[in-house]
Amino acid sequence: MGIPFLKVALFATEFNNERRIRGYRLREGAKSVIAIPKISLIKDIGVFEKEIGEIDFYIEIDENSYRLSEIEKIDINEEVDSVIIEFAVENQSTIQKIKKN
Repeated sequence: MGIPFLKVALFATEFNNERRIRGYRLREGAKSVIAIPKISLIKDIGVFEKEIGEIDFYIEIDENSYRLSEIEKIDINEEVDSVIIEFAVENQSTIQKIKKN
């Protein structure tokens, strides 16, 4: 009985937010109807794409939670085994580190 309701709820929620930064794409989404939404980091490789990793849906900056659409500045730096993402809002910032798969 609950599955049809969950499908309707999924279509009602808005997960179409994406940001593109220097060959990477940050995308909000959920893997299934009942999964917790995440932000996926996807790297463009020519005509293909590769999902590097995921971070939490809400970005914590100085005890406040922000969605991807509310972030003013995003900077991505690639290292050998990880990708470092810096999110900034109103002169406050946080750093997230994603290990490559």
